[in-house]
Amino acid sequence: MSMTNKKLIPLFITLLIISFFALSPFLPGPSFLSEPAKFFYSAALLLSMFGILILPVGLWLTVGPLTLIICIFLSYPLRNISRSIAIKRASKIIEAIEAYRNERNEYPKNLNNLQPKYLKVIPSSFIIGIPNYQYQYFDSSYSLTFEQEVLFDLNYEVVTYYPFHENQADGETLETGFKHWSYYIFD
Repeated sequence: MSMTNKKLIPLFITLLIISFFALSPFLPGPSFLSEPAKFFYSAALLLSMFGILILPVGLWLTVGPLTLIICIFLSYPLRNISRSIAIKRASKIIEAIEAYRNERNEYPKNLNNLQPKYLKVIPSSFIIGIPNYQYQYFDSSYSLTFEQEVLFDLNYEVVTYYPFHENQADGETLETGFKHWSYYIFD
């Protein structure tokens, strides 16, 4: 193994580790890791942008720009995957809400009303960057929402389920590919 390859292996391993932490908000895992994951994601993006500014200084500093490139290219597809997982996991909550409504002829005032008869526990999204679902009760309907970070803790993707919404993207609302679910980017 040449001297150049010996130097590139630690660089590559460092890049993989940083990229893993940077992309952790979009990976499956427990929600209690949400805040640290968001911190690592934002820090990795900021530090990698700083690395671009000082690129000529040395090879190790190329980790920053490479991390930025990896984060930009992988965060969008990973965000789509994590959104899909969270939507699928929300189906148990939606089924419980509808069962509650069928039995009582009204929607629950909050998700805790579903326990223990309809749900033993309120399911989590099992996505690190999506800590929980938010439920909002209306007189004759409800919404179920979750958020995930888009960029630098400044933009969020707000994903919402409306039982009577027919998935027609209007203006800023985007399709999710799941019936009654849509999302928009909140700046």
